[in-house]
Amino acid sequence: MTSVTSGTSPRRPSKTKVCVTRDRSNDISPIVIPSILSAYSTDNCTLLPSNCTLLPRPVPKWVLSNGTGFETQDIPFIHYFIDRFFIPPIAIYMVTNTMTAPVLHHAILAIAALLASREPLEQPHPINVCIERYLEHKQKALQLVRYQLETQDIDGPLAVAVAFLTITESGNPAGRVHMHGLKSVLQHLRTQLLQEENTTLSTDLSSLYWLSWSVGVRFDIGQATIEGDPMMDPLPLTVEYESHTRSWMTQMCGSTLNSEDVEFAILLCTLRLFLHQAFHLACTARKYRTSPTYSPIHEAKIQRLCCQLDRDLEDWMSPQLIEYSRLLNCPQNDNNDNTPSFLGYPPISVQKGIQTGIGSPRHLMIEYHMTKLYISFISIPEIGPGPPESRRFEHALEICRSLVVFKDFDRRLSHLAEYTRLFQLSICCLAFGGVDYFAVESEGAVALIKESSFRNWGVTVEEMFYKWANHCPGLPEISPGMFPWLSDSGNKNGIIPVP
Repeated sequence: MTSVTSGTSPRRPSKTKVCVTRDRSNDISPIVIPSILSAYSTDNCTLLPSNCTLLPRPVPKWVLSNGTGFETQDIPFIHYFIDRFFIPPIAIYMVTNTMTAPVLHHAILAIAALLASREPLEQPHPINVCIERYLEHKQKALQLVRYQLETQDIDGPLAVAVAFLTITESGNPAGRVHMHGLKSVLQHLRTQLLQEENTTLSTDLSSLYWLSWSVGVRFDIGQATIEGDPMMDPLPLTVEYESHTRSWMTQMCGSTLNSEDVEFAILLCTLRLFLHQAFHLACTARKYRTSPTYSPIHEAKIQRLCCQLDRDLEDWMSPQLIEYSRLLNCPQNDNNDNTPSFLGYPPISVQKGIQTGIGSPRHLMIEYHMTKLYISFISIPEIGPGPPESRRFEHALEICRSLVVFKDFDRRLSHLAEYTRLFQLSICCLAFGGVDYFAVESEGAVALIKESSFRNWGVTVEEMFYKWANHCPGLPEISPGMFPWLSDSGNKNGIIPVP
């Protein structure tokens, strides 16, 4: 997709929506990607140290004296990875397969050590130890990645390793290089999977392929919020996609997750697929609106695409998810007075076993409301509640009512999860409209941002907020005076790069 930077010309969105079903596949330009090995060539000094060699040193495969396949000093990082970074059953599946895949072994330890270094509460090791182990395992993983690409030993563990290494480069130019590499690896594996007569493929190749794609999409969305252009191609929602998602999750989780949890995980992955499509649509809209040849015809096309994506999202919303939404908002008879509430609005119901699990209906509904808000801003990129039919205020209010309860639970979530949470709250601020619209709700959302940001981000939340507004496609232009409450909402002393 052609990269488009924000223009200085005023935006000229039409308020008229024309809902006509249209195939969007011809409206989103494909991304031209390099060859697989070129993404990890020796010319890329940001990835490989200058003194690295092509052939990696042998990685011992024997079980160490501590009873695991990991060095004793790395065991806390494995515990951290299982506990914080992923759905625990999937994390356990990945860890138990690392000794037969050295590249995945080192990639997992690299991402775990890096995220642990940013942990504000319970670091498994001091920061300097975390960083030291991160750099060592990252270097080994990169050497193994390049070696496997050089020898055309491209498999599922390699794809997952590249996906994890992509996350370690959040906010850095090398992140896009890794993303090119991930796209190329996935293309290669996709070709293999389509060759049904190929009986030599590993039985877990399909599962690892889709896991890598899901990790890549999550990173792609995060990068697009600050760089403006997603890199991975949008994937259409099909019955085949949901079938593959159900298959790989069931294979990895086995009996450790019940069928309800698996279904929730599938719904969450699908919602992110819609959000990823929305980012691609936002880039297309920005390209048209900043073009010198912008015309009402282009705007009508944007509105059709937005309307179709919104309709697809509504058609997909399963009755099960809607039913959970109804249950979550039912009044509770016990201890409701002690439930945190957003401003003076009724608190959400808090039911045991629902609020923090992998299959949390409330988390799913937050993702849904977030996607609805974002599509609305793509259609009409203006700050505030928008037209009544957009229901921006209602969507933002539901997100805030949920997050005011989750802010205490979410302190155990990862650096990446917190970034998502802050972005969701920033979208709510835009929907409330700041001082010109719903000032009380806007200030309340900013207060939630302050309470939810407990990591050292390297920039203030105010700086991050305006960075999103300026670079994230589809968001309206804002001025500093619209959200005066942001001015004291950050820590200026951090050194952590944002994702």
